[in-house]
Amino acid sequence: PGLDGTYNANLSYAFEGGDTWCNDNPPGNGCNNEIVLYCKDFGFTGTAVPRSCTAGVPVYRIDSEGTTSAAGTVADVRAFIAASTLNVVPPAGEIFSNSSLDAGGSTTLAANVCADPADGGTSGCSGSCTNACSATYPGEAVMNSYLGVDLSDLKSYADPPSPYNQVGATVVYDTTDWGNPCSTNATTDPAPHICGNDSKVIYIDNPGKTAKITSNGAGRGILIVTGDLDVSGTFLWEGMIYVMGNLGGTGTIDIYGTIMAQDTIDFNGNVTGVGSLDVAAGVAQTIGMPKVLRWVRR
Repeated sequence: PGLDGTYNANLSYAFEGGDTWCNDNPPGNGCNNEIVLYCKDFGFTGTAVPRSCTAGVPVYRIDSEGTTSAAGTVADVRAFIAASTLNVVPPAGEIFSNSSLDAGGSTTLAANVCADPADGGTSGCSGSCTNACSATYPGEAVMNSYLGVDLSDLKSYADPPSPYNQVGATVVYDTTDWGNPCSTNATTDPAPHICGNDSKVIYIDNPGKTAKITSNGAGRGILIVTGDLDVSGTFLWEGMIYVMGNLGGTGTIDIYGTIMAQDTIDFNGNVTGVGSLDVAAGVAQTIGMPKVLRWVRR
């Protein structure tokens, strides 16, 4: 700050052969100048590095150079950056609760459902994780960091019109700008809801309070609520719903993808929950956050 000079930055894909990694694919071919993919070719070593990507994303190389004047001091930095995807796959099933799940009314859950067997409340559920999931419940998920980013950090990546800092005890939200779903047709087939539409991170910060959806609406992305969420209108969502409190549904609700809740999930209306890791993964791949992989001063 306060120093005159010049600054240049060049952005390009990272290619094999230019640094220390090489995936030798096909075998025996050596480095073949392919674009380097994060979680595929990047050459991570050790046990404390990310290895769980289901699909690779390009790695970008940024060469930046700054020269001060009149001293002429040069700062030259090379950084490698990729977009990391969020974890939208529950630890078991496609609908998961750290507490209990109760499905009554006209609820249809075309999904594998998993809740804490100690808390009960799984009447009306279907799929391979029934009977309170006694055989497959993996234990409580650490919700604050399960998505792959601490929630307090993730808030800064939320898309407009969020993040919402809810002040009132109960607030009704307008879902008009919450992403563009692939299809608004209600069906138990997830295929029409798999597409490359842009997805959003919608973040409602309301611990100890209730967010309500009461009117017709639809969206696509990852809906994060740090308190309770109650849906009593007509609502369609593609992607993931992630609730740190209780999730309640008494309206006409269609959800395609995955659901996770810290507390009780209680569906007692005309609710259709269609579990689909493909829908959720498609959303995750269109929501990228920058991750610095390596940088060095040259």
